[in-house]
Amino acid sequence: MPATILGNDESRGVYLKQTLKLLQEYLAKGKLLSILCTAPDIDLSCIPTSSTVSDTAASTSISTTSTSTTSTSTTSTSTTSTSTSEIVWPRAEFVYLLGRLNKQLHDATTLLSLVCAGRVPMGQNFDVVEMAFRRYLHMLRHMFTFDGVPVDSKPTAASCITDIEARQVWVREVGADRYFTTFPRFYRDVVAPQAKKDECDYRSVMNYMLNFPKDNTVSVAKFDMLVQTFGPYNQLYANIREYVGSRGFLGFVNRIAADEQTVKFPDTVLIRFSRTRPCDLVFSHYDFKKKQRYHLVKPPGKTISDQLAGQFPGKRLIPLKLDDKTVYLTAGTITTYCSGNGGYFSDAH
Repeated sequence: MPATILGNDESRGVYLKQTLKLLQEYLAKGKLLSILCTAPDIDLSCIPTSSTVSDTAASTSISTTSTSTTSTSTTSTSTTSTSTSEIVWPRAEFVYLLGRLNKQLHDATTLLSLVCAGRVPMGQNFDVVEMAFRRYLHMLRHMFTFDGVPVDSKPTAASCITDIEARQVWVREVGADRYFTTFPRFYRDVVAPQAKKDECDYRSVMNYMLNFPKDNTVSVAKFDMLVQTFGPYNQLYANIREYVGSRGFLGFVNRIAADEQTVKFPDTVLIRFSRTRPCDLVFSHYDFKKKQRYHLVKPPGKTISDQLAGQFPGKRLIPLKLDDKTVYLTAGTITTYCSGNGGYFSDAH
């Protein structure tokens, strides 16, 4: 499908400036930058599971070249003396996740420079820059303060997950004190047992939901977002199969594209992620009789079926589906996704 340009040259210029301003505001967060710039590059394999962290060994020394944001201690041996930073593991996990945010910032600024140079057109997929950034920052703040301290109201990592059953799954398969795991491990331990029960391509769907833009990481906040939008957990896979694997859900399409598609398909409802609240689902519909457009956010705790029955009784889901496999295989980064000409959705069969 052809790309939808976001308005005229003037409106595109305004949108570009707004996105740049948003990026600059968060780049200006001194604490975020200082922690990121002075933190070591932490590999996933060095983050211990909850079973390997004891009360007497709650922190591990990680070698670093700067100590402006962490307390220092000196370790002496018979031959040398080394300066290290003592970082408790929740903080180490925060640093790792902050590094993923930094990568997204780098990808976004690269893309914006290409747009400013006229090498990449600002089409309908460009909204993902702001959406992905807002989403990742929202999730990070769901788990930590800007100082890298776990949120007070959440005593363990698993406490970030609202749904009780989903929280139990995380504790059992990942660990109560683990803020994230790798996507392959999450899929193997959490999704794969369910994926064997039906024909839905859960790997492509989960890659789109939890690993796009690709960072190979599934945090408690990502899992919580997935369950909050398509849950509760006991309905999660059935809802994904019905609304994502079949028809209705078009992911990151923007409001303009949603309006175009709902006009093409009368009396239908389109489900998508919100641009301004990217961890929430929006239900888009065009009422031909009233000549009015609707974009309604699904309230917390409400299921998709309840939202459809309560707000759009008798309306059909739009006969389009998300092309999640194409997104993951060909557009795993922000730049490649935005450079594409299509909306990454297709006719549902």
